[in-house]
Amino acid sequence: MAIFRRILSLGRRARMEQEIEAELREHMAMCIDDNVAQGMSREAAERDARRRFGSPRVARERVSAEDAALGLESLWQDVRGALRVFVKSPGFSLVVVATLALGIGANAAIFELLDAVRLRTLPIAKPGELAQLRIVGGNRGFGVSFSDFADFTVPMWQEVKEHHDPFSGVFAWRANYV
Repeated sequence: MAIFRRILSLGRRARMEQEIEAELREHMAMCIDDNVAQGMSREAAERDARRRFGSPRVARERVSAEDAALGLESLWQDVRGALRVFVKSPGFSLVVVATLALGIGANAAIFELLDAVRLRTLPIAKPGELAQLRIVGGNRGFGVSFSDFADFTVPMWQEVKEHHDPFSGVFAWRANYV
């Protein structure tokens, strides 16, 4: 949850610094109160709390380092810089937005076409009964195939198509076009 708070506070860095400072003071005060409750004098309790808690400056730097490690501060600076460039040159901004829109639209159209043609399930009653016919042990480049599976030739395919008694129907496709 703290990460979301940090992301939301990127634009208000001064306010975040004040919150961190207040939180550090609270922790120090709680440590001092615990020491006083254990019987230490106020001065000894403060000295012990500073020694155990460490420097508040180091703690603030540690929090800033965590933000830097997350890349939040540089991300915010990059976004602000990009917005400044877009505001200064609206023509460039228009070209960028148009290019992105065309690219996204073209990708969406291609995906829709591919989805309709290739990715949708076949309109068959029993898809679990589909079978794939292959010729295992192809001759690896000696005229028929370069893979472990030889390609069906046209006469072979016609023979299967005419005598497909165990099958309710047959169709063929070719994955690679050589």
